[in-house]
Amino acid sequence: AAIPAASIAWTFVNPKIGAKLRTGRASEWDVSYGVNNREPARSDMLGGFDNLDTSNVAFVGPLGRVRPERAADIELGARWRGPRWAVHANGFLMDFQNEILPVGRLTSIGTPLRTNVESSWRRGVETDVTLLPRPWIELGVAVTAMRGKITAFTDDEAGVTYRDVETLLTPRLTSAQRVVLRPSAALTVGA
Repeated sequence: AAIPAASIAWTFVNPKIGAKLRTGRASEWDVSYGVNNREPARSDMLGGFDNLDTSNVAFVGPLGRVRPERAADIELGARWRGPRWAVHANGFLMDFQNEILPVGRLTSIGTPLRTNVESSWRRGVETDVTLLPRPWIELGVAVTAMRGKITAFTDDEAGVTYRDVETLLTPRLTSAQRVVLRPSAALTVGA
């Protein structure tokens, strides 16, 4: 049996506006507001499968089973610089509609399907500190402290609505460190 032809189309406008204020030679502040729309991935639309065929079309269902997500983001940041150091701090508030998250049923091979969560948010602070103890060495650390919540999500299969639960795969604290060595103008080594 043939699979009926299907198509789906989305149009996105992702506006962003921001401003920056220099408060001295070594400091500046910035603020921004933006909206970002993201389409579902192919695996989201095809229920975890790579392709649609007669063996999986009933499981997959309509192509619009996962809708595009929309995020509104407000950020406020500051940068300070000294002769041998720099600090960048940024606070963010992100509100999502139809966020695409791995909270759905499992595929036939046991991987979680992603589906839309009606309402969710992320709040946090990102910081990056760079030190230059010598002209040829740079040390740095980036840290993000964040909270994420699903405001409301209804599990269609179980018929249960969850409210104010933490989002999966959203650690409260992440960190990355770096060391960059510049022994000569022609060589840079980093880890």
